[in-house]
Order: sequence, then structure tokens, then C-alpha cells
Amino acid sequence: MSSQYTFSLLILIFSFVNNYAEVANFTLDSLEFNHMTVHDITGDVYIGGVDYIHRLDEDLLLISNITTKPDDETDNYNKILSINYNDNNLVTCGSDKGWCQIRNLTDLSVLGDSDKYVAAPNVEDSTVGFVAPGYDDKPMLYVGTSKRGLVYDGVEAVSGRQLEEALFHTIFESQYKQTAVGISSIYHGEYFVIYIQGFSYDGFSYFLVVQKLYRSDNSYITRIVRVCQERDDNYYQSYTEVTLQCDGRDSTSYNLLQAAHVMRPASDLVTSLSLEDGEHVLFAVFAKGETPQDLTPLQQSAVCMYKMTDIEQAFTDAISGCVDPGGDDYELYYIQGSTCPGTVHINVQ
Repeated sequence: MSSQYTFSLLILIFSFVNNYAEVANFTLDSLEFNHMTVHDITGDVYIGGVDYIHRLDEDLLLISNITTKPDDETDNYNKILSINYNDNNLVTCGSDKGWCQIRNLTDLSVLGDSDKYVAAPNVEDSTVGFVAPGYDDKPMLYVGTSKRGLVYDGVEAVSGRQLEEALFHTIFESQYKQTAVGISSIYHGEYFVIYIQGFSYDGFSYFLVVQKLYRSDNSYITRIVRVCQERDDNYYQSYTEVTLQCDGRDSTSYNLLQAAHVMRPASDLVTSLSLEDGEHVLFAVFAKGETPQDLTPLQQSAVCMYKMTDIEQAFTDAISGCVDPGGDDYELYYIQGSTCPGTVHINVQ
């Protein structure tokens, strides 16, 4: 089942100042890094850079590093860097053929790898990946990746990858049934998706993306994509999209997501916004281009806050609208195998 839904909420705009305080500094062999993650228990910092993976302690002192440069001497840009707490290892993927590895958390050595295409091999193409619960209650690597131009050795846009046995393969791949969805080949050129962020929440895996509004004037919008983590959804029929709208107080539309994070807000914010105790919210930083068709962000930005309970309800409404008979506005024509019967498009203000 594939469907879409529009969801907008209150916007908070902040002015950023140039004052800052230096907490710590460090020097690395690689002058450019792509991703960073912090171990929840040890406080160790892992950095994925160009041709290197680094491990630092909580004081940002270098403990170990390892090169990821392939034998053909091409640069290998880190695309995915995620800790698998269940198996106590580190999952990394690079632009080198889009291949991935499972690494030791201590010395970063390779424990397992695969020649399976997973990440986008082009440097300019986006990839988001994170480890979360999956099929048969085992951890899986959830991946969202864009493709530009040629279709590589793999057509999946959003997929769940095994971290045991057949490493980085999707479930039931040999039986023509996969934990994956793809963009139909006829839309590869005109329907380009940029994956910004991903996270796991309450039994679902979410991806935040910037994409062109389908069947429009090529304006860019921000959407949040969701798939179910249950073992029975091994073909991702739960794939659903919800549009996140971010408008300033002057009705200016901030359409380009830059970064996002799900968290429990501090107590004073909980009180001022009348949130439930312990409620999670999605904080998202947006920018805008010179025109709605421009991907280059201007200096103006906005921070938007969305209750996760409201986002969950928006997905529920989208799925309900999809299964009800009606129009075809919910149909995601660009998603391969979309089965949504369609209904009237809804915009929540």
C-alpha cells in the first residue's frame, strides 16, 4: 500500500548569532568527513570521512583509525555510519561501488562485508542508513538512496538489509519478494529524491527527503517516508509518504529540509507548548531557495517542531484515505508496485 498525505504545523523561526564556545578540537588525517555518530554508552565518537574511518574517545582524542581507500586508489566517501548495539559492531558503507562492511567497534577492522550494491556509488547522490529492529526481531540496516542517470546494480530506493547470514541482502531476494521499494524506471530521470535523515520510532523506520512535487511545476517539497518494521511486511506494502510543510509568520514557505532530530524536549518547552510528559517531537531545520524550483538554500532558515503523535496520526489518516474508494490523488505513481486505490488529497493546516 502506497499513499501520500500533507501535514503542516507551527513554525518557530530563530536568528543565529556568531558567538560560540570551543569545547574541544582535534586533527585528523582526512580533512573532509561525511558522518559522525556517538556511542550511547561509552561516549566514543566515530567519524566517517573520505578514505578513513576514525574512532575518538569522549574527550575527542584519537584512539584508532583505518583507511577505506580501495585498491584502484579512487576516493571512497563514507555514505553510512551506524552502530549496531545488538551485535556490538559498526556498520559502514561507502561510495566505492556502494559496498558495505561490518566493523569491530574497537579497532575498526572488517568483520564481514559484501559485494552487494547498497549505498549510492556517485558522490553527489544521497544515502541515509541506520540500524533498527527488523524482520524476525533481528536488527536490520534501513537504507534510503537516490539514483541519478544510470540505474546501478540495484533499483531499491528504500530497503531493509540483513546484518546476519546473507549480509546486506534484502529478505527473500531469491524469491522475487524483497524488503524494498523502488522508483519506477520511467520516472528515474524526472523524479529525483534527496535523502536527508532517517530514524527509528515506535515500530517504524522513517526517512526525511526533499523531492520534486509530482505532476507540478518542478517545485521542491519536503516529505517524511515510513515503512513498518514488522516481520510480515517483507515487501514494504506499508510504504507511505507525508508532506511536511514549514511556513514562516509572513507565510514564507521554507521547503528545503536541511537537518532533523527526534527527541524529548526539555520540561520548560513541554509546559509552554502544552505537550504530554515524555512526548517526542521532531525538530527540523528548513531553508528556502531563490525560487521553489531552486535547491540552493538562501541564508534564511526556520526551525519547525512536529509532535510525533501528530505525525503518526497523519500517516494513519493517509492509509485510511488510501484504502477508501475515491479519487487517485493518493496514488504514488512513481513507486514501483504501488497498490493504493486513491482518495481525495488532504491538507492539514
